[in-house]
Amino acid sequence: MKEIYNYMKRRAIPIILVLMISFILAGIPLLTITFNPPTPADGATSNQSLEINATIDGGVSQIIYNWDGTNFTLFNNSLVMMFNLDNLSALGENNNYVVDASGHGHDGIVSGATWNTNGKYNGAFEFDGVNDYIEINAAASLDFGSPITYDLWVNLKNYSKGGPAKTDEFAALIYQASVASQFHRGIWVDPNGTVYLQPGGAQIRYNETNTIIPLNTWTHVAVKYYNSSINETTTELYLNGNLRNSYTDNFTMWADGGAYYIGRDNYGRYLNGSIDEVKVWKEALTASEINQSYMTNLRKIDTNKWELYVNQTKSPNVPLDNGTYSFGIYAIDYWGNLVSSGDIQVTFVNGPSLTDTTPPTITIHSPLAQDYNTTTINLDVTADETISEWIYDNGTANYTFTPNTTLIFSEGLNTLTIYANDTSNNWDQESVTFFVDTISPTWENNKTNASSSTLENEVIYFNITLNDSVAGGNYMFNFSLDNGTTWTETIGNWTNGEEIEIIKLINASAGSIVKWNWWFNDSVGNQNTSDTWNLTVASIPIILTPVSEGGSGGGSGGGTLTYWRCSTWGEWSACQNDEQSRTCSLKQPVSFDERESLTQTQDCKVVEQTNTNTPEGTNSGTTGFVSGITGAVTGFAGTGRGIATLVFIALVLLSVAGIIIYRTWFLGKTKIKK
Repeated sequence: MKEIYNYMKRRAIPIILVLMISFILAGIPLLTITFNPPTPADGATSNQSLEINATIDGGVSQIIYNWDGTNFTLFNNSLVMMFNLDNLSALGENNNYVVDASGHGHDGIVSGATWNTNGKYNGAFEFDGVNDYIEINAAASLDFGSPITYDLWVNLKNYSKGGPAKTDEFAALIYQASVASQFHRGIWVDPNGTVYLQPGGAQIRYNETNTIIPLNTWTHVAVKYYNSSINETTTELYLNGNLRNSYTDNFTMWADGGAYYIGRDNYGRYLNGSIDEVKVWKEALTASEINQSYMTNLRKIDTNKWELYVNQTKSPNVPLDNGTYSFGIYAIDYWGNLVSSGDIQVTFVNGPSLTDTTPPTITIHSPLAQDYNTTTINLDVTADETISEWIYDNGTANYTFTPNTTLIFSEGLNTLTIYANDTSNNWDQESVTFFVDTISPTWENNKTNASSSTLENEVIYFNITLNDSVAGGNYMFNFSLDNGTTWTETIGNWTNGEEIEIIKLINASAGSIVKWNWWFNDSVGNQNTSDTWNLTVASIPIILTPVSEGGSGGGSGGGTLTYWRCSTWGEWSACQNDEQSRTCSLKQPVSFDERESLTQTQDCKVVEQTNTNTPEGTNSGTTGFVSGITGAVTGFAGTGRGIATLVFIALVLLSVAGIIIYRTWFLGKTKIKK
């Protein structure tokens, strides 16, 4: 028993000590929250924007920001992917590797994108619109359907044309591939900056008309997809914290997630611009949470250290009203211990008690200084303070308006001036000039040397002249050799009034139907299509032209038959069934009027008769004479001298026959009588 006691004493005491220490640590928070400048002190009065800056040190499972009694969860287990894109070596990041700060391990591989310090918050990655992207491997924790919220900042350098694989196509901001290749989802912009969404259902895409992302400006984009009821999915788009569009459709989002991409999709649509602060939530954030996200940035700076920055306003671009507000930060560690920063109260003063002589700053988000292919354009403007009156001048008159309204503009050049008056009666103005072109380009002068006589292997040209009132664009020549079953395209650019020529080889057999047409657009996307033309490939006709050089009577008569020749003929074949043939050894097409058969045939007996010498003597002379007549008949018939010649020859033959009968019968009978 003593040995058992000593053994338990040696083993149990360390175990008990470890358990006691664990229980003690579980009850002692290992987190600290520190406010940093320019955070106002408790009880302070502010007449500027309210900025909050804090550091959270220690391992956290949740971070909560409280603004004036409302909690906003900034970090918890529902945040399945988070990239600050700050290239921090303390986290293991570099130019080719980005770390998922959510703790779920969805790190990304950088392909071509360039890191710089010009992000919305600290650094960002820039994508060239050709082949740059960040790839995050597929994972079980990313394979879910509804709900989901995408939250990111984008700064478009150009409205990408989609890279080399796609012309005039979309550019992907964030994209999740589909294992089944039909349920992919993400956020795109088109060549005009219009936002396109796809929540994951096959063939479903929302064109967010009048939701244009401006160039060279950081824009906050948030999209949430959720099943609002059975077999119904709601999609909501927010720009800079404000709801812009909402759709509900009869389908259910499927869990079919593959790899994630930032800056591209699976169809070669690449982004030309910068991306920062990417977050993917496995929940549908509320409108107020997305609004607060626009004003907030949570950043992981070390393995167990975070920074929180808040630029607090009443709502995006709307300052706080006069009054007293409170804020605070809460964090929960891995053991569930809650740490609070304590509430700080700030009195905000911005109004009649202060003299405001600063005019508002106007930002025109739409229309932009570009070309449009529609006369209906959204008027979207904001200011950096509360505006009491908005006015626009379209060149004909002044009108009061409420931002985010739709206007009708004239064809051609337009100049729009915006006036804004703040609550202190300070006015400011901003103008934008843009071009409206809704007229499709036209075509004329369709030219080709193709005709009903076009043969296999002929080289044919197809010409067309394209016209546009403003400028040129892109064209596509569509060509089919099999009656439209398969088509080939020739793509290029054109300018106003340019005649375009395409050369094609008719590589199709006789009887094939060739089709062609032209598709073209102008620089703003107005499209047009020409007529569709077709022809049937012709057969090569057999044209034989015999020439007779005549025959002569007597013992040496005979007829010679020859044919018109191509450039180079082959040898005559051996006789078969009393005929022989030869083919042209050079298949070079000639003009339509000069074509002839590429094969010739002739009768072997005629050739033998032509090359036989007639023996001497009366009867043989008669035979030669007959042969000569036969040659003449053949020659004259070959050259088409007419029926009269044939009648003449028949009479001659009858005369000769009469002479022969007379000599052999009548004269012979006379000799017998003697």
